[in-house]
Amino acid sequence: MSRMLRALVLGAAALVVAGAATAAPSAGPTLSPLTLQLGDLPGAKLTSQGSLAGTGYIDGYQRTFRFASPVTSARMVWLKSEVQFASTVDRAQSDVTSLERELGTAAGRKAFLTGYLRSAKVKASQVTLGKVRPAPALADNAFEFTVSVKVKAGRIYDELALVQLDRVVALTEFVSLKPMTPGVSRSLLAKMPARATTLLTPTMLEAPTVTGTAQQGQTLTAAPGRWSNDDVALSYQWQHCTPGDTTAASCTDVPGATWSTYPLTAADAGFSVRVVVTAKNRFGAPTAPSAVTAAVV
Repeated sequence: MSRMLRALVLGAAALVVAGAATAAPSAGPTLSPLTLQLGDLPGAKLTSQGSLAGTGYIDGYQRTFRFASPVTSARMVWLKSEVQFASTVDRAQSDVTSLERELGTAAGRKAFLTGYLRSAKVKASQVTLGKVRPAPALADNAFEFTVSVKVKAGRIYDELALVQLDRVVALTEFVSLKPMTPGVSRSLLAKMPARATTLLTPTMLEAPTVTGTAQQGQTLTAAPGRWSNDDVALSYQWQHCTPGDTTAASCTDVPGATWSTYPLTAADAGFSVRVVVTAKNRFGAPTAPSAVTAAVV
């Protein structure tokens, strides 16, 4: 059984456990805004939140919720929202597509059921596994999978959904007294990709810098600064600026000067110089300027 399939089994077992983990709420890592929150779930009570450790991912965060009384048309009673950040896009994509493939095979479903029965302490005759339902419109990869468990009062439905966007993988688990309708689950699942887009858009942490002597015949060198994402494509644009212009409103691009180094010539004399760095990925291409140099002599 794969690592992610084991994790899915352990998460799914929560529907028959009396009470969720009650770790004290804590100020989590950056990923915490990507999970579902109380504002998304009217009538919910936060029962657990905190960082995820030992998952094989760079970082992770989870929140669990209970409802004082069943909500939505599915009569939802419990929900878990978990987000993890992979080292690469390939890792995140491979994990989710592999799991979807496993759950579509007899061997994968048997492995899931075996682990589920052990974790949830129920009998095989009580459990019915639904079919994997792809939901590609949500993000790069997404699918849903339902487990139902027969209990004295009828059935409990455990809806498991994985959504992958770039390096972010979200596992959401809905426990309800009736089958979860696509409209209810999709409206909540769509919140992660929308929020992840903001997280994955590069932001500048340290401004670019320029080193070298502002003198004809010398070469200036740009350092790109530090950005929130390490998967960005960096590009450079050198500019001429009017000396003493503290607003840099006078700065104009030097045609063709798009390397990380810039050799100064007579054409630069009398100007201050700066570099503008662009950090681009699929979510955005913000720019950041360096400070201007002294006037080139």
